[in-house]
Amino acid sequence: MEHKLSAQNSLSNNRQKPRLPGLFVRYPVIFAILLLLIYVGGIQIVAIFLKTPSFVDGLVIYTIFILLLVGFLSWSHLWHEFGFRPLKQWQQLKLLLLLLLFLVSSAGSTILLIHGQVTLATLVHGTGLPTGAYLLIYLPILLLYTAMIGFTEETIFRGLALHALLRFGWIRAALFSSLLFGLAHLNMLVPYPPQILALRALDAFLFGFFFAAIRLQMKTIWPTILAHTLFDFSLTLFSSLHPALYSLPGNSLRIIIELAFACVGIYLLQKQGNLLEHNVSTTKN
Repeated sequence: MEHKLSAQNSLSNNRQKPRLPGLFVRYPVIFAILLLLIYVGGIQIVAIFLKTPSFVDGLVIYTIFILLLVGFLSWSHLWHEFGFRPLKQWQQLKLLLLLLLFLVSSAGSTILLIHGQVTLATLVHGTGLPTGAYLLIYLPILLLYTAMIGFTEETIFRGLALHALLRFGWIRAALFSSLLFGLAHLNMLVPYPPQILALRALDAFLFGFFFAAIRLQMKTIWPTILAHTLFDFSLTLFSSLHPALYSLPGNSLRIIIELAFACVGIYLLQKQGNLLEHNVSTTKN
């Protein structure tokens, strides 16, 4: 028993003390807004200087963001606090089924819109690549690209921003970080009509809130990074050949689905809030 306690104490002592920027500690709202401005501004600045197709822009932009985020998390020793935890520390694993249901529902809405109109042949033809190159080169690069987006956006909005805002309560933190996430989607490298941009922002806000609830309940960010990657991969894969996915009906259908999952997120966070209040009340008594 003494050996076990000694090992735990040694492990605790070896864990380096987190370094929190003063802005993060004293002004969490300003810190979260600053993250949004850096993210949106960085995308615009790099895109202006590169003057290349948006796909190439994206690979460069997100490589830069990932290097900056990894550097910051390593310097601050905040990997654990922002949700980058080993599997054995994950909680509420049953919520993985809820994430899976979200992905299946989103994929179902996509299939409903493109049913009978998009095939493998049309996907390959749209890129101008041979079938082999499409399957072995294009798809893996597209998956890498969406994984880079998933890691970057989840780390910024469900990692740094959400964690900074937790002092205001789980629901408020989830709402405000998701609002920032939605605003980030008003800035896109590909121009869209204003009404579509507004729907995309609402779309991002709703699924961002649901993801925030999952992130907080599970105490890990890895599942939402994976779900975000798969969501963007399927949407990006088909949207270039089927504009209906970014049309008013296409966005509206996704928003209806995501509104339902956002309500589930509210339930999860409210339930957790009630549980915490009950525990505090029990402790006082």
